[in-house]
Amino acid sequence: MIESDVDVPGPLFLSDISLLGREFEPAVSVN
Repeated sequence: MIESDVDVPGPLFLSDISLLGREFEPAVSVN
């Protein structure tokens, strides 16, 4: 688990990861 000074709710954290995945997916596909 990633340690952080800020407590992030599980669902919200997973949601952020999903959004990040969508953001980086095109870049990864290009590479």
